[in-house]
Amino acid sequence: MATGAKDKKKFRDTAVGKFINEKAPQVLDAVGDVLPDKGVFGIVKNIISKDDSIPQEVKQEMMQLLELELNDLADARKRESEIAASENAPLLNKIVSPILALVIVGLTFILFYMVMFKQITSVEKDILVYVLGALTSYVGMVLSYYFGSSNGSRIKDSAIKELIKR
Repeated sequence: MATGAKDKKKFRDTAVGKFINEKAPQVLDAVGDVLPDKGVFGIVKNIISKDDSIPQEVKQEMMQLLELELNDLADARKRESEIAASENAPLLNKIVSPILALVIVGLTFILFYMVMFKQITSVEKDILVYVLGALTSYVGMVLSYYFGSSNGSRIKDSAIKELIKR
């Protein structure tokens, strides 16, 4: 039902994923075709660190690439926080993300209501269910972004840094 997830680039198709696939394909075989989110990077780091068949210098290079990717994700969130807190940033820059998030969540609830309580034809219902599947995956991303476990993320980041130090 979550068709929006199909539109995302799979981890093995990212630059980091391609490098790991070339140097240690068994790591990606263990992870499978999953979405490129921070949790996946943590899983990949854990697998790499425990795999004794990967040479140490290749492990270090993989860990550095993964760390750069994680930092890039963190920088994007930090940038948005700085824009929201800046007195000099235009109002439009401050409100675009929250408005898009509200529209996605609101539209999802409207479509849920329509599918459940409105009399619609089967073709219309099929289309609505398809769109609803995509929107539902985006609602998950919105909720994770705005209400995600920031404390859990900090703990996970600390654990990942400990793995890198080993």
